[in-house]
Amino acid sequence: MTPKKLFPASIRALAAALAIAALTTLADAAPGPLPHPRIWLNAATITRLQAARTANSAEWQSLDNWCSSHLGQNLNEGYQYLDWYNYTLSYALAYRVSGNTAYGNEGVKYLTAMLRDRNVIGDGLGGTNAILIDAGYVTRSLGAGVAMGRDWLDGAPNLTPALINECTTRMNEWYNLIHVPGTYGINEPTTNYFAGHFAMTYSAFIAFEGDPGYQSAWETKSEEMWVLARDLFNTQGDGGDSVEGWNYAHRAYRHMLGYPWALETGTNRPNHWNEIDVTSEIVRAHISMLHPSRELMSDDGRWSGDYKGDPRSTTCLMMSVLSDTDPTAKGLAVWYANNLEFQPGGPDRWESFLFTDSSIAPIAPTVANMGGLTWKGWGHSVTRGDDWTNQEATFVDAVGWTHSAEEANFGEVKITSRQEILLVDGQTYQLEGEFTNMPRITGTHTYAPYQEYWHAPSVLTVDSLDHVYTFFRFVNLDYAYNGVNDDDPSCSYFERDVVFLVPDHVVVLDNITPTGLGNTITEQWYMMGNPTLSGDTATLTKTNAKLFMRTVSPAVTLSETNTNASRADTYRVDAAINTPSMTNRILTLFETSDESQAAMTPATQLNPAGFIGVQIHDATTPQIALLATAQNPANSSCSFSFVPDATATRVVITGMQPSANFSVSVTPGSGSTFDVSITSGSGVTSQDDGSLTFIANTSLSTVSGWAMF
Repeated sequence: MTPKKLFPASIRALAAALAIAALTTLADAAPGPLPHPRIWLNAATITRLQAARTANSAEWQSLDNWCSSHLGQNLNEGYQYLDWYNYTLSYALAYRVSGNTAYGNEGVKYLTAMLRDRNVIGDGLGGTNAILIDAGYVTRSLGAGVAMGRDWLDGAPNLTPALINECTTRMNEWYNLIHVPGTYGINEPTTNYFAGHFAMTYSAFIAFEGDPGYQSAWETKSEEMWVLARDLFNTQGDGGDSVEGWNYAHRAYRHMLGYPWALETGTNRPNHWNEIDVTSEIVRAHISMLHPSRELMSDDGRWSGDYKGDPRSTTCLMMSVLSDTDPTAKGLAVWYANNLEFQPGGPDRWESFLFTDSSIAPIAPTVANMGGLTWKGWGHSVTRGDDWTNQEATFVDAVGWTHSAEEANFGEVKITSRQEILLVDGQTYQLEGEFTNMPRITGTHTYAPYQEYWHAPSVLTVDSLDHVYTFFRFVNLDYAYNGVNDDDPSCSYFERDVVFLVPDHVVVLDNITPTGLGNTITEQWYMMGNPTLSGDTATLTKTNAKLFMRTVSPAVTLSETNTNASRADTYRVDAAINTPSMTNRILTLFETSDESQAAMTPATQLNPAGFIGVQIHDATTPQIALLATAQNPANSSCSFSFVPDATATRVVITGMQPSANFSVSVTPGSGSTFDVSITSGSGVTSQDDGSLTFIANTSLSTVSGWAMF
């Protein structure tokens, strides 16, 4: 992953303080404001948009036809000023490109309504206190819309000096109401509320500079808020993931990244592009998180809690026109926008027109330009069994950390395949420990037997090799069962190892030490449908796919519960351990297949010293996964025997010494078995998280790398 431009907290604080302290002096010496329009609409962008109008592009036709057909109508406010915001900017952008004063005056009409009204034009129910609607949620629409509208509508006959004065007066009132202690999200960039407050503030700083009533505090506060946004991008937003779930982040990220873009287009101040590199990462994150069906978006449960999330093209389209986005990512962004097979809401007409650059050709995602089939963000990772041309591939989602105290789904694993959701979280809104694919541990922690949400996050590490395997490791999961102030733990150790064996097997090892034998453990797995249970195996049959789940070890009793009330069409499969133990190494095997496969592919449990695992008896792609059982393992050797199903068997072993060299031998054993011995030496090198992979070739009694596959 590309290193971030990270700054230690003390240096960040000092730099921010110095920058803010010097800002007033710099502002006094700064050249006068640039001509309107400023926000996002520099000369190059206007030229591009005018060329699109001349070419009568589809995006221009859509915008122009809408503006023309609604001219003279008094449309209502809709939802929290978002409709008037969109009407204002649609007419404003059409006016800027066409010069049609009728469009400009129509935009001024809706701008005026945002200043004064609430539900219908002329009702007079808006004004100063309107900015407090939904704890200030409307800063993203009402606040930003008034500032951007004033900027883009400059020159429209009805945008009089008196109306401009009304804009700055109202903005100052709104600013003073929002920027007070206790305003939700005001200093917390992980919230979409912050993004709206930020958008209002920097839009006011840039749009109103030079107008009567302009406040220099708007610029100062914009720089302070940027420091928070920047640090978010470089830490919790690392890799392009959202910290709040994509259902909210689409708009939030556009608002926050609009600041350096607005500085670039509308001021003589330095922009901040050199401080972040997230714009290209957001594009690749979008594509990586897009399920093979291209109808679902992996949402790791933060806030919305919906597994599918909402695929939307707007954010990627905006990234495609930002100067900070690398050229390949620009093309990938256009591919993403062009290849969604479902999205609940596309770009608004003005956004589609503004964010479409016909000179950018779509670039289809490949391993080379994406950086691999496995993607990792801040505590969240996804992987797929095949590349983006294969829409039937298996897709695995792992969640090691979630934002704030909204959810408790540390260690979550979810699976889709053949365009079907199979293993899913159990609730569509805010997740709780009850609704995650994590075990229930009885005991005395506060929310027993479920996870608790206030603890330190688990640490998620990921290792992968495209088209072969992905290894997810979650450590410190015991924190989520520790009670208030960690004073009542129900387990003292909990690590989860997950190995995705391409194309269709997922192995999960839960290594749990309870604090007492009375703290019984029950695995719970949420399935998108009603499975059938037989012995240690549950089978879910969907229209196009099947999911098999088998508890390999220890002995359990399976049961199921209809959880339709929490999430439509879901069932929870419980695997209750029959014999309580202080040492719990719970091995669960999942397999996805098409709906015609009659039974689970046979698998044999392997138990070499220090490890537990399975051998998948597939004649085409036989595989072995061995997972270390010691706490915090770092093994220097491993030996096991197996009966091969074919000449070459893929082997994945976890818990070896990290970044170490090993010698591996494969020799005939008794009968039809072969013995594998792994010792310190040379020939095969483990990854930095301790996973070791090789191919055991029984005909040659040799070991080779994965390249032959």
